Amino acid sequence: MKKLLFFFLTTSVISSFAFGQDKVRGHEIGVSFNLYDFATAARIRSTSLSSVLRDEKWARLGEMSPGISLHCFKGLKKKVDFAGTISGTLINYPEPNKPNVGVNKFVFSLDAVAQFKLVGEEFWFQPFASMGVGTHKIGTTWGGFVPVGLGINIDLLNQGKLFISSQYRIPISNESGSNHYFHSIGISSKIK
Repeated sequence: MKKLLFFFLTTSVISSFAFGQDKVRGHEIGVSFNLYDFATAARIRSTSLSSVLRDEKWARLGEMSPGISLHCFKGLKKKVDFAGTISGTLINYPEPNKPNVGVNKFVFSLDAVAQFKLVGEEFWFQPFASMGVGTHKIGTTWGGFVPVGLGINIDLLNQGKLFISSQYRIPISNESGSNHYFHSIGISSKIK
């Protein structure tokens, strides 16, 4: 499996230099299913990433909270896209320095990221890294975070994309949020 993945990535990089075009992603809107993962982030912060991976202590699906998001995408350059996301979920959000009362609260979040693609728009498989800024509202409390992530876009016959991404969200202040992972899988469609 590793050899196959290495082959696809190598072929994509070489092809982008040999046959690259200046095609830029058009406007697209999308929807995704999300999972909020606070457990893995807490375990990594209390031990280490290597311990969590070695001991297989990452969160299972039952420990994550589901949500839904709406997305807007637009190419800025050949290998750089803008992605804006509005998300919502009901979650027992672990707020720092506050007692956990075990009550689900509605969490609304909004983020804007730049996606730095490994290959251009002409390829059907586009791995990317992302970074940006975001804000969330938990009950009546507002806070900010920095989303840093990895993902892939898979072209759907030039009509849209299937996208899979994972962000690590770092709170700007410890009073307004907790470190967590935000995993998404969704589809987007071109706006004509």
